[in-house]
Amino acid sequence: MALPFRYNVLSLFARPTSTASSIALIAVVIAAFAYLQAVTDSAFSTMSATGDPTTIIVLNPSAESETVSGLGKDQINKLESAPDAVRRGDRPIISPEMVAISSAYTHESSDMKLNAAVRGVEWESACAVRHDRVRLMRGRAFQPGVEEVVVGAEANRLYVNYEIGDKIQMGTRALQSFTIVGVFTTDGTAADSEIWGDVETLRDVYGRVGYSSARMLAEDEAGAARLIEHIKGPQVELDGKTERAYFRDLNTNQNATQVLSIAMIVIMGIAAAFAVANTMYAAVAGRTREIGMLRAIGFARVNILTAFVLEGMVLSIFGGATGCVLSLVFHGMRKSILPATFTTVSYQLQITPKIIGTSLAVAAAIGLIGSLFPSWRAAKMKVTDALRES
Repeated sequence: MALPFRYNVLSLFARPTSTASSIALIAVVIAAFAYLQAVTDSAFSTMSATGDPTTIIVLNPSAESETVSGLGKDQINKLESAPDAVRRGDRPIISPEMVAISSAYTHESSDMKLNAAVRGVEWESACAVRHDRVRLMRGRAFQPGVEEVVVGAEANRLYVNYEIGDKIQMGTRALQSFTIVGVFTTDGTAADSEIWGDVETLRDVYGRVGYSSARMLAEDEAGAARLIEHIKGPQVELDGKTERAYFRDLNTNQNATQVLSIAMIVIMGIAAAFAVANTMYAAVAGRTREIGMLRAIGFARVNILTAFVLEGMVLSIFGGATGCVLSLVFHGMRKSILPATFTTVSYQLQITPKIIGTSLAVAAAIGLIGSLFPSWRAAKMKVTDALRES
């Protein structure tokens, strides 16, 4: 015969101080767990949203990212004969691009500048190789040969004086003023944190003789593999990888963050499990005669074991639910990462149903681990010894 669930609930209310302290500790652990999950998951989502399996990024073979890559005009021309590339007329769609770094103050801090990615592009080609995901939210596109730029939606939000009509200073030979004429979005990819301008104009002010990279389109993933093989072959002798692979490789810093987050949660989870165990041990010690009476009136050891485990899990799940509610404070918060390009990528934290579910599962595991040994002690008590306790 199982003990009624009401018994477990009333027993928790009978010890308000220890119950409240355990719930508070578990809530803090679970809120931190949800936050760390949101940081890593949201960053990965932003980077993976940028990665398209049919868009090929062409780099210098010695470079791992666009910011340190260099391609000459003759190397770009070799891509004209590439097979399996999407074509416009009789020529493949190629977007030669120049990537540089600017710096800007953020609204959060006026003491330290962040690195902002500057991308020189030919507007129509750049939009085409991104599957026409580039969309102007306000203003207009920059004009070729003119010192004008458009800024991504995240750059517009993050940096000070990045509104339409504002001027920003860029260049290495001599700083030039570029007027912001539009704000664009690529629906949440890393490009939303970039500044785009005319590639030839930006090459001049940054003193570049070539390009950083080129983008091409393949019809499908099989075509992308053949295109990459051609780019790496003797006819071209450059490095090519899909956008998905490129941004996955750039995201290695987040892998380290994820490992650190897991280590922190394990440590905090152990502390929370000990809190549950202490609460449950105190419950067993204070209810020895009660346990003896339960055994005397016919409740089996397995019933008592189940009841105490259930009590510990109720305690933890309630604390986990409280932590999940607290974690909603972080939903929509803006964060930034610095991938291997050393340019800032801004993203938005999302407390997703997956994070809530995982957090509640961790809370239940904490309750199970923390209550198992105290429950086992309660179930192993002899009836005569328990009733003799004062």
